[in-house]
Amino acid sequence: MIQLEFVAWRSLFRNAVAGLRRKPKPVPAAIDYTLRLSSALRVYNLTHAIHDVLCAVAKLEVEAGHATIPAICHRLSCTYQCVMQHFLKNPELFARDSAHKPARYRLTPEGVRLLVKIKTRISKHEG
Repeated sequence: MIQLEFVAWRSLFRNAVAGLRRKPKPVPAAIDYTLRLSSALRVYNLTHAIHDVLCAVAKLEVEAGHATIPAICHRLSCTYQCVMQHFLKNPELFARDSAHKPARYRLTPEGVRLLVKIKTRISKHEG
């Protein structure tokens, strides 16, 4: 008898139960961007840290015409040694002007091309 009542109640509230089901959540845009960025960096064999330094140098170069290590450290909240290691390991991406103190850095044409390739690859996969 209880089973019959349950079926009767379920048929009465069928529409209410359907509204309580969880709908699949869409992937947030920030997660989607992070996945595309990770994919692009893997294709070009780069780390997120070097990408951050490239972006910081590019932004400072646009704002002030050059970037210095202290300005990059301030922008990224990282240590001097961290930024310096990226400059030493990737000299083809950064140009140094040592006539000024502190030394001024800019992106080389190869560094700019690499950032453009990454940005193009990220935006190509946007839905």
